[in-house]
Amino acid sequence: MNMKLSIPTTWDDRLFEEIKRINQNPKTQIPVHEVYGTLQTSITGGGRQANILPYATKQQAEDHIRQAHQNGLEFNFLMNAICLGNREFEPEHHKQLVETLGWLSNIEVDTVTVAIPYLMELIKRQFPRLKVCVSLIAAVGTTQEAKFFSEDIGVDRINIHFMANRDFDMLEALRKIVKCDLEVLANDPCLYQCPYREYHQTICAHSSQSVSGELPAVSIDYPGIKCAITRIQNRAEILKSPWMRPEDTIYWERSGVEFLKLAGREKPLNWIATCTEIYAQREFDGNIYDFIEKAGLSAPEYEAFFGQAEMIQPLRFHIDNKTLKGFIDYFYKARPRCGLGCEAIGCHHCDTWARRVVKVDENLAQKQLAQLRLVLDRLNDSTAFTDESIIETVRAKHRNKIGRILPSEQDSSR
Repeated sequence: MNMKLSIPTTWDDRLFEEIKRINQNPKTQIPVHEVYGTLQTSITGGGRQANILPYATKQQAEDHIRQAHQNGLEFNFLMNAICLGNREFEPEHHKQLVETLGWLSNIEVDTVTVAIPYLMELIKRQFPRLKVCVSLIAAVGTTQEAKFFSEDIGVDRINIHFMANRDFDMLEALRKIVKCDLEVLANDPCLYQCPYREYHQTICAHSSQSVSGELPAVSIDYPGIKCAITRIQNRAEILKSPWMRPEDTIYWERSGVEFLKLAGREKPLNWIATCTEIYAQREFDGNIYDFIEKAGLSAPEYEAFFGQAEMIQPLRFHIDNKTLKGFIDYFYKARPRCGLGCEAIGCHHCDTWARRVVKVDENLAQKQLAQLRLVLDRLNDSTAFTDESIIETVRAKHRNKIGRILPSEQDSSR
């Protein structure tokens, strides 16, 4: 079995030259099979806030998808919001959903990634030429769940719950039981068993949905603040997060996983190209966390909470990729029951490795920790919501990053 890569696009057509270079390189072991992406705002929204995504009009998207096909690649369009506010059952909104799916089918999108089961079934019934991929956001991490999506709805691919990435017993069982393709996400930094994950995904959904031509709801990344504080306070959480280094992807291939997905839609083209290359070649010499971590541990709009206080520079962790050699062997060979918790099974594997391999500027870390706690304190005492200047500053910073042409206006202008 040969694994295939699914990589993000920024709607920049230069990406295809990079993919061609990577796929033709004799060192490449995992070729790029598809490109995925979505518009900043849409009727469904998705798994990222609109203000961090690259902007493209529908016409630009159509041209980009056409070029993907001309370069022998498939295109996967994301409609993977976890919540639509029940509007999927309102006649007018439902009509717009169907029209959007019709547009995707007409421009020959190959696959649609969805998190809501009802939308999966709707697509399979009304648009059979579109392949359906179950989003990571749907959190499919058991054989029972996977069988439902594979057999009852008939999906074509399941992106396995990120938290099951290192459960090789489960991955192998899924491969034996379900008929559809399996996919895993390689480079996301989310905390293992994060208690804020579902809330975060709901925030992202509503922060990228355009309803009746209006800009999406503005959000403050509360889960991101909590996540950053946790990682600074406990470096072992960085290694407990079930991302994988390029050299170790062979274990997932042996377990029957067909697709390796790379996160990074919000990143620049050169970052995506480099990240793709190191995973395609299964080799990297450098700071692997540069290709795991999202854009630092602080958002620019946090400065609204500090008034005239000087913002500190983004904090970056450093993990020499070569020092992690052998780390994942334990999970593949010993099969620890991580879901029970480190204390319950008496395991200190990640803690031991973290003390040795995770590096950071400690002074900067403590400064940022103090500022993140300040943001959290202000949110919790409602100061941010009674001081209109703070919220207006945040709102302006978000909306200045969102394209002014909304999906409804794109439709009427064509």
